[in-house]
This record gives sequence, structure tokens and C-alpha cells, in this order.
Amino acid sequence: MTCPRLIEVALPIREISAESVRDKSLRHGHISTLHLWWARRPLAAARAVVFASLVPDADHPECPPEFRDAVDFGTAKERIGHLYPAGKDGKPVVGYLWARTAPCSNPTCRAEIPLLRSLLVCNKKDKQVALTMTNQGKEVFFGIAKGKGIRQTEGTMLARGDCRCPICKQTTPVADIRRTGLEGKMGERMVGIIADAPDGKDYRSVENELRLAATFEAGIVVAVVGWLLSDTPVTDSARVWPYIVFGLALIAFLVECIDLIKGPLYAALITAIVSVPLALAARWLSDTPYHALSLMYWGVVALYALLTFAQIVVWIGQRLWSNFFKEEGNN
Repeated sequence: MTCPRLIEVALPIREISAESVRDKSLRHGHISTLHLWWARRPLAAARAVVFASLVPDADHPECPPEFRDAVDFGTAKERIGHLYPAGKDGKPVVGYLWARTAPCSNPTCRAEIPLLRSLLVCNKKDKQVALTMTNQGKEVFFGIAKGKGIRQTEGTMLARGDCRCPICKQTTPVADIRRTGLEGKMGERMVGIIADAPDGKDYRSVENELRLAATFEAGIVVAVVGWLLSDTPVTDSARVWPYIVFGLALIAFLVECIDLIKGPLYAALITAIVSVPLALAARWLSDTPYHALSLMYWGVVALYALLTFAQIVVWIGQRLWSNFFKEEGNN
């Protein structure tokens, strides 16, 4: 089955008719006034019919995703276009390369180590691009290397989660990285920029002012979200624990919200599945009106939904309350 055209599903007849009436009443500045046209049709109606005959229905499930992406591209650019400013060459930016950072365990170094397993960002047959790291004092700067025969592609991450400092060459164990994450001292660093080019993607190094601007905006988001997250430990479940050990509290917070909602929703679904045959059996075995059984069924579902909502409100309220007392204690 092919995707239906827009004219088969919906056509704004009222708007097209209003525009056609205005089109027919024009006497100056219109292409139809150049010559007498016999049985002339309104251009608005003709354009609408031709366009709707060629364009697929965007709401249809078999509509190509490329068409939906093209429709949403203009609105996305208006919403988040300021977060992707063009560089000096004018090429539009389509993405950024980020890396988590952790301090070196060497007391005499304490440099920020970018946690990267590989410096290779593009490994195609005719195109190889990799990040380069240079040291200036106790700070690491990133560049871009292009072409074949790139030698250094190994990052700072080693086996079993350890990392090697690019400045002092000392190995920091994974236990220290986890402890740094739990203490909230892990950072993030922009290491590269992805720009759009006629032949695909173009990679370039990070400009200092762009890195500072992006870090500032990311810091605002982290500060707003972090106020909702208390330092109290969350549930040590198998789904949440991998995020907790590295201090990723926001992801653990969202996973815990999903787990909190999932239990009552499953219970409500099971209750609905069980109550339907019971209601039908009671309908045949008794003289209970059908609308009364329906009311009982939807009452049970509504009760479960209300309990779920109340549980979420209480849980978030406890988080906010604990943060409030924590701030009062610090003041």
C-alpha cells in the first residue's frame, strides 16, 4: 500500500474558496489581466489541487520519514537555531562533539582528563577524521586532523574503565572516576564541531568563544535541573545503579520516575483485562444494568490513575522539600 496523497485525506475547501473569490475579483496587477482567458479557473484552486495531488499525507503511518523531517526542519531551526551558530566559513553547524571530564588522581597534576575511548570521529574509506590533543601547561586543547594515515586514534580510556592522563601519563582507576561522579565533580568539554558541507559532514576544532558560550548555556540548564535533585540516594535498582555510580543523577531521576509510574499502570492494565470478562459474566448471570457495570469498570481504572498521580506528586514534593531544608541549612 502506497502513502495516500494529501488531496485524498484533507483539503481546506473553505480557505481555498475564500482565496478563489478574491482571485476572481482582482482587476489590476494580476497575470489574468494581460489577456482575456476563456473559462479561466482561479489560480488559488489550481495551485492547491496540484500541490495536494503531489504531496503525501504527513499523518499517514506509511509516509516517508524524510518528508516529515523536511516539514519539521523549518520549525526546528526557529526554535533552536541560536544554539547552532555558523562559524567563520559560514557553514551551518549541525552538531557538537562532547566528552565527560574527570580530574587526574595525581596530586601534583589534577588536570581535567577528557574521557574518550577513541579520537577517531570518521573512518570512511575515502575520508578519515580524528581529534588531536595538545598540552599547554595543565590544559588539553583539541584540534582536527584529516587525511589518510592518521596514527594516534587511541583515547584516554583504558581497559576496565581506567583512564590515562594526557599530561602526566598517570593512570586514574575507575573507582576514583566513580567517586568523582558521586561527588558531582565530573564536568563536560566540547571537543569538536560538526558542520554541514556539500560533500557530507565537515569537522572543525572548537573556537574558544563558542566553547565558552555553549558551556554557559549548558550550565544554566544543569543548574535549573539540579535544584530538583537532592543528594539523598535513589533506589539501588539494576536499572538505576549504572547511572548512580558515575554521578549521573538526572538520568537516574528520569529512570526512577519511569519505574515509579510503570507499576501502577501495569496493575491498572491487569485490572482492566480481568474486569472485562467478569463484567460480561455478571451481565449474563444477573440483572445488573450494563451501564452500572461500565461505571464500576471505569471507576476502578480512574482510581488507579488517581493513586498513581498522587504517588508521583508526593514523591516530587519530598524531593523539593528536602532541597528546601538543605538550602535553609546552608544559609
